[in-house]
Amino acid sequence: MMEPIDLEDFKNEVEFLEGCCLAHPSEYAEQDFITKIVQVEAWIQSENEGPSGFALFRLDDGKWATLEESQDYTGHGICHSEVNVFTSRDDAIRLGLGEERCSRLEIPWVEPQV
Repeated sequence: MMEPIDLEDFKNEVEFLEGCCLAHPSEYAEQDFITKIVQVEAWIQSENEGPSGFALFRLDDGKWATLEESQDYTGHGICHSEVNVFTSRDDAIRLGLGEERCSRLEIPWVEPQV
């Protein structure tokens, strides 16, 4: 089971990423994106010479988002990070994370509805 996630720690990480390499949807470009984050359900931080980090979190408008942090492994740190926003948690899981990341985050996979 994952340890509880500190919302302020996550917001600090997003703020750091915004300062160097975070791409997020244009609909949030004119807003203070960090203040829109209200809940982090799951987060694995990117580590030097380790796998990319990723997260599932909720925004104050009710939408859900995923974060992906990618390392460049040259010693220069994170080279690209991206936030994708979805209208529902299920969409964020299916379209933003995928089965493998859900497994690593200990989030149950949501089967697509037919």
